[in-house]
Amino acid sequence: MPLRSLRYAVLANLGFASMVGCAAPVESSEESTDQTADELVTINGLSTVNGLSTVNGLSTVNGLSTVNGLSGEGLLDGVGWMSSAEGRNTLAYVVRCALPADKYIIKKDQYGRSYRFNGEVGLAKDWEKDKCDTNCEEWVSACVLAHVNVKGNNISVWMDAQNPEIKCGLNASFPKREGAYYGNIFISPPTAYACRGPDFVDGMTVGRMCTGQSGCPYVTAGLCNLACTETPAKDAYATCGTGPVGPRSFTHVITTYLHSNPSSR
Repeated sequence: MPLRSLRYAVLANLGFASMVGCAAPVESSEESTDQTADELVTINGLSTVNGLSTVNGLSTVNGLSTVNGLSGEGLLDGVGWMSSAEGRNTLAYVVRCALPADKYIIKKDQYGRSYRFNGEVGLAKDWEKDKCDTNCEEWVSACVLAHVNVKGNNISVWMDAQNPEIKCGLNASFPKREGAYYGNIFISPPTAYACRGPDFVDGMTVGRMCTGQSGCPYVTAGLCNLACTETPAKDAYATCGTGPVGPRSFTHVITTYLHSNPSSR
């Protein structure tokens, strides 16, 4: 059976936009990646996170387990996410966030057809063959949440974080600080938050920062300058809480910046 690559699929039903981060470029023999030597562009248009509810986290359903590696028993063939196109699209983002660009996994749907899911960001390298601990879960959660775009638009967004796989600093083409994303969508019940940066409004018209909209998978913790503390370099948020001046308990935080023209790709 031919492999079906989901990595660069335009996920109209999910609504992610393009994420831009700092990493080596990744090549694909199947589709254009639109990458330069200094940027890593991923699709950012996930309109919702399939299987996420206020009752069950991702690891309790969808055939996914964080106790085992993704390439083995951590992700089951033919059930859960692998049994629907929407589920496989969500899985594509989980793998994209978790594994590095030189890694991929192959899984089968309920009909025995094989699909290839490519890594890209590399926030949880060990999860390929080993368990995903709390650090792993929270970094992948922040990355997946940062990709949500409820309108299904594919736009470019710059990511920054206190993580060597993302750490970017500022980029002159992306001057608008949208906000930050954090939580743990793998536990039950899941926790998922976003806070608003000074320029969050600029992205709302194109589907970003979806507070109060149907299908939005996270809760807004208010303004980031009240819910979070910044990194020493002041280029990203380091620790964020669950509400304005609330407990600052999440240290796995991804800060996003919008292009000077947010609708630009």
